[in-house]
Amino acid sequence: MNKKILLSLMGFFVCFLALAQAPAKGKYYRIVNARYNSVMKENWGYQTVTCTGMDKEDFAQIWQYTTTGALQNVYTGRYLQDQPATSNTFKTGASAQTVKFTVFSDKHVGMSTNGNQLHCDAAQNVVRWNDENNEANHWTVQAVSLTAEEVQAAREEFKTLSALKNDAGKYTEALKTFFANEICTELKAEYAAKSDDELKAAMAEAGLPTMLQDIAVKIKNQWWNDTEKSTYADKNKYAKDFRVATFKPYSDANNWRDKMNTYAPSFMGNPTGIYAKNKDVIHVFVGNDIPEGATLYLTPIRNHGRIGSRTEGTELKKGYNAVITTTDSVVYYVNYVVNTIPTQNVNAHTKTIAKISDFPNLDIHIEGGQCVGYYQKPAENSAEEDAKYQYLIKNANAGMYFMVKGETSLFYFKKYTYTKHFSETIWNSINWFDRLHFWEFAIIGVLDDVANGKCENGTENSKAAYPLNIKGGDAFYPTYCNNPTMAIEGPNGQNPHATTFYTSYPGDGGVESSFNAERANFDNWCAGHEHGHQIQGAYNLESCSESSVNLPSNIITYLTGFRLGRGWNFEQNYAYVAENKVFGLRDISITMRMYYNLFLYYHIGGKKKDFYPTFVKSLREDPMNFSRDGVQYEHPEWGAPSGGHHRAVNTWIKFYKKACDAAQEDLTEYFRLWGFFVPCDKEYFGDYTSYAVSLTQKEIDAAIAEVKAKGYPENLQIMFVEDRQIPRERTDIWAHTATGTQKYKPTNWEAWYTEKQLRAEYGDVGDILTYIDGSANTSEYTYILSGNKVSLNGKGGVGFIVYDKDGNNVYMSNRYNFEIPAEVAANGFVIKAINADGTSSEVKNGAENATDEEKLAILQAAIEASKAFTSIEDATGMKVGFYSSEDLAVLKGYVADATTAIAEKNIGVYVSLANSINTEILKLQSEDKMIKIVPNAMYYITCVRKVGSETRYLTATNANGFETKATGTNLNRWAFIPTEKENVYYLQNRQNGKMMGASKNEKGGVEGVKMVEQDAEDICTVKVESLGGGRFGIRPNDNTYLNMHNQGYITVWWDADEGSQWNITTYEIFDPITDEMMNEMIDATNNLVDDVCDYSITENKVALQTTDAAQPGYFSTNQPDAERPYNQIEKAIDGNVSSFFMSNRSNNANTNEYHHLKVDLGSGTTAKTPKFNMSGHISWNYATSVKVYGSNNNKSWTNVATIDGMSISYSSDLIRATTAYRYWRFDVTSTKGKYADNSAYPWFTVKEFEFFNAEENIQNKPGFEKISSTLITNCKKRVAEAAAELEKTNRTLLGDYIVYSMLNAAYTNLYNQAVKYDPTVDINDINGTEGEADGNAYDLSGRKVNNANTKGIFIINGKKVVK
Repeated sequence: MNKKILLSLMGFFVCFLALAQAPAKGKYYRIVNARYNSVMKENWGYQTVTCTGMDKEDFAQIWQYTTTGALQNVYTGRYLQDQPATSNTFKTGASAQTVKFTVFSDKHVGMSTNGNQLHCDAAQNVVRWNDENNEANHWTVQAVSLTAEEVQAAREEFKTLSALKNDAGKYTEALKTFFANEICTELKAEYAAKSDDELKAAMAEAGLPTMLQDIAVKIKNQWWNDTEKSTYADKNKYAKDFRVATFKPYSDANNWRDKMNTYAPSFMGNPTGIYAKNKDVIHVFVGNDIPEGATLYLTPIRNHGRIGSRTEGTELKKGYNAVITTTDSVVYYVNYVVNTIPTQNVNAHTKTIAKISDFPNLDIHIEGGQCVGYYQKPAENSAEEDAKYQYLIKNANAGMYFMVKGETSLFYFKKYTYTKHFSETIWNSINWFDRLHFWEFAIIGVLDDVANGKCENGTENSKAAYPLNIKGGDAFYPTYCNNPTMAIEGPNGQNPHATTFYTSYPGDGGVESSFNAERANFDNWCAGHEHGHQIQGAYNLESCSESSVNLPSNIITYLTGFRLGRGWNFEQNYAYVAENKVFGLRDISITMRMYYNLFLYYHIGGKKKDFYPTFVKSLREDPMNFSRDGVQYEHPEWGAPSGGHHRAVNTWIKFYKKACDAAQEDLTEYFRLWGFFVPCDKEYFGDYTSYAVSLTQKEIDAAIAEVKAKGYPENLQIMFVEDRQIPRERTDIWAHTATGTQKYKPTNWEAWYTEKQLRAEYGDVGDILTYIDGSANTSEYTYILSGNKVSLNGKGGVGFIVYDKDGNNVYMSNRYNFEIPAEVAANGFVIKAINADGTSSEVKNGAENATDEEKLAILQAAIEASKAFTSIEDATGMKVGFYSSEDLAVLKGYVADATTAIAEKNIGVYVSLANSINTEILKLQSEDKMIKIVPNAMYYITCVRKVGSETRYLTATNANGFETKATGTNLNRWAFIPTEKENVYYLQNRQNGKMMGASKNEKGGVEGVKMVEQDAEDICTVKVESLGGGRFGIRPNDNTYLNMHNQGYITVWWDADEGSQWNITTYEIFDPITDEMMNEMIDATNNLVDDVCDYSITENKVALQTTDAAQPGYFSTNQPDAERPYNQIEKAIDGNVSSFFMSNRSNNANTNEYHHLKVDLGSGTTAKTPKFNMSGHISWNYATSVKVYGSNNNKSWTNVATIDGMSISYSSDLIRATTAYRYWRFDVTSTKGKYADNSAYPWFTVKEFEFFNAEENIQNKPGFEKISSTLITNCKKRVAEAAAELEKTNRTLLGDYIVYSMLNAAYTNLYNQAVKYDPTVDINDINGTEGEADGNAYDLSGRKVNNANTKGIFIINGKKVVK
């Protein structure tokens, strides 16, 4: 049907109601959602209520508010029904239901049925969700003028379209008269011989509608492409291939998602290539009976949508089916799904698991809409196939998504992307994606070919298309499950991601980089990673969602054949062993290798070809249990974990035991290396789902004992396996075009390394090639010890283990040169070389049978080792990371002796002197003589990089930023505040007491630093990482390096280059301030103030109002939220804590100024020392930092105060200005809470705000009339700060010191003035006897006085005394 009802030609007009009000009964309305500006309509093909963009030709978007108070859809005549279930979609039906309209504001109304509110969700479904404050529950009603004739015409159109569906059975029977087959592609001879008009007349007489008559004429004349003769023809030379096609059965993706523990399977394996717009009729002729255990639907998809179930769309039956398109721009899919897993209602045939092959293909003929087509990859490519692909892409509609179908995978990208990046061919790219799907399903053990042993043979350098050395698992795919995997093009700017049924890549650039196999160096990692998310479910561990996913990423990289794999090296992982860090809390750049090294050893190495399929199958059948166990825990910084608490015995300990069983080997030491046996108590593991996890030593011991009891042979050699030490030839499809060094695989950052460079990066021994060829099955080594540095000489083996004198494994390495713990070196040790076959050999001491030449080398090595200590000598004892001259004296003496012995060729003492040097080095290390950071000190932090010839100090700015300066001030003096972690601190500034904070990107990475308050959410720790030579890396959140650019500004960097290297030098060590000292100073100051004056504060609360700007107390904001009329400024002063003001959240993206509150005291009224109270909304956010400004003309403003660290209910101290002001402005600069806004200009909420015009009343006492009030008010200010410091939960030694110092200075300044008028002022006890001189005496700054007979005023036994 091509008829259109054009509302604009029917006198149609719309008017907005001037003010929100309930619609008038009997009138017509379009109802628009306030949150999305989309129009509520009936999706009449499914009788659901949705929201869409406005379409003035769509009567389904118009509703009549009937005289009975119901909403009736103008197009269908059906009524909005009640929906009592939360989050479920409202539907339409035949019975009228009362709809209540509630006025929420002057613009918006709410709608409800029986108290169930209508809410437009993010998917544009109208669902039941009760929340009056939610903008998506707010609606605008627009009056529409319609005549009865217009409504009738719309209803008639709907009835006509509905009749096609309702009478489909009747039409099926009638069509049998005319067609020789069920799919209606061949007329019977007598009707094929008739003229077009005769055929149409005969069909009309049989009751068949005009549309079916026109289709029959098209079929008779074979007008598949002749658009001038048939409206059902297509401008597509392949149209018949798509309109008359055979469709294969697919398994139920949802059922197999659960059974295989993967959400990769998609329902979209049967594209039709038929595109349609709103009200297009799609005529579907099904030629076969629908078999038992199967369902058949025709499913519409818009843009980059996907099919979510087997029953989505319109159900099809054998014969004729009419499908009415109810929205624009859809592409149809045949959703033919069969039962290959028993379900509740199955026939006798499917009670056992049926095979896909048990179900027939279906022949289907489709008419209507537009045939765009899709591209099906052939088994082999050809020029003809490329030409067909190019034609189909060119013929596709601009802006639409186009399907490319591989053997087991699907591309669903925009036409533009194909034409820009894949204009000539798509075959290599979709073929690679087919292989990726095969490879990743092989890993998890669900492939038929793997289970049946067809993929178990190969060599490390094989160019085979499929996984090497792998067998076992379940024979599921494609015998029982055959759904394809799908990649779609997502919006530009979105991150690549994986979800149920598909993976998504951002824009044409994301697609090209991830899939363009026409270039060798395309990013195969990304697609492997995202598809890896879809298969990781069975073997994923806590905090490993972005780590375990890279098992397949590394395998895909290996099998694609262009690059070497990714991940940190052995020694970077071993550094975590020294920290005793549990596996899941190690960096994902290393934890990925735990998974991959198992594949490397057992599959590429061929040691146990069924390892991963067997392992993952066992976890499918007996999965790890992450369920919460009821133990309550809340992290002090991150809150309660979303996944609750569980025990590790049910997760990673189970993983360990299952892996041992799959390997039939004892892998205890492998998993010990990887941190599986670290006890933890409610350890927080962050991830997409966060957990608190506990594990006891008893549970660890029991698990290890259980494995040991099985008698498996112990495997130590697997700990050292690598595949990046020896260059590998490329095996990708373009390798044959490479020459020179580019014949070999580059690193993942595309550097072509020599073998020497690779071994420097990844270790000297342990390459899997040496396991395979047997060259590492034996070993023979000697060692030389220099200090704690071990140097090996020899060959063979895969790694080295150092055992202490008691036989404990204390160190491991895959390098010829390494450092062992100093105490181990001092007390005796044994080194064993571990061989690829599991045997080992002891490494002998090279000094025992050394030649004269070797003895000289041993002594020279010891001298060289000593330079690491003598080169960082510091005579001042102030440089962190250095050694004092006193501590180095003995070592330097031995080195001098050694130098003399060499000069005199006194060979007999070479070894003994080397031992003496080594012993002294070990003493320095074991006694930890290096100068350390201490908490009660301030430091200069200077960059190793210079600006010109200047040394620069790390310096805080007054604008809460960082810079560098060439001179030392309090702004560049810092304290390192310890945390529970070794070498991890908070960095606090001497001048302002603030801490270093971090600016983070959306993934949590540090992209900048700033100064923040101690309790700020964006405060960060700094890891002080020794870089050797007295140089340190300062790593915000242990994420990046603090870096000084060569122009002197501060940034962060990912590398420890010269700008990331810092020297730390002690400026001052101070005595910690005790609570007793602080309280004494507070009391002394208050007593002193009391002695010199009578002090009080008068608070006058200002009556605030929002209605008249000309009257006193006018309260306003620069950022009201027009979209939230129920959260306007008056709510902040209405005395009702249930209401609240919200500044402009809805349109904050374009804001270029701070959101503020402003108070106008009125003409003639000013305040010099105001106070304010301000409370925020705990469920939204609240201000934590405010800049306070004053003005007398409402134009030029003076910054009076900056207040940080505000609580949700905050009462300020007096704000002391130097000038009295009429206007006071409060700029909110940071917020905290559930919806904290970290943008440059954050929005905020206020439940209540109060302003006080406070005054300090000071009446100087007789004799002290000349004392300045400024000295008194400064004392009271510093007393308030000191009292606040004592109340802080996160106090620091430096913070106490700063506050105490300022209070002491205020006291001293007042005292020095007061004592001029009365020498006994603030003296509690006067004793002039000499006996008092025997006690400890302190001056008024708290410094101990060594000469107790000195005359003056001192603190003795907590009291001031005149001596």
